[in-house]
Amino acid sequence: MVATASGDGTACLWDLEGTKKATLQHGNWVYGVAFHPQGKLVATASDDRTACLWDLEGTKKVAMQHGYWVQAVAFHPQGKLIATASEDHTACLWDLEGTKKATMQHDNWCEL
Repeated sequence: MVATASGDGTACLWDLEGTKKATLQHGNWVYGVAFHPQGKLVATASDDRTACLWDLEGTKKVAMQHGYWVQAVAFHPQGKLIATASEDHTACLWDLEGTKKATMQHDNWCEL
């Protein structure tokens, strides 16, 4: 499976033949997409101030709120945590239920 992010407010999941399998709808630009290390979930980062966790059928499981655009998202290698980076000058660590575990404050916007 392949994931793409778009300025139309969506991320899409595709099979390897190019057939769209799911559309992940955000309220604004989607900047980044990351697959869970075991391939069972997808995380997205959006201009709508959220990072979201989705199943592979396109059902939103969790929304993680930032104060401004979320520019990047990544899973911890063991798959138990998600990192997000935002224009609100923070990077955050979240569990898979969307509970914030840590906030790292920067002097400017940050990236993962």
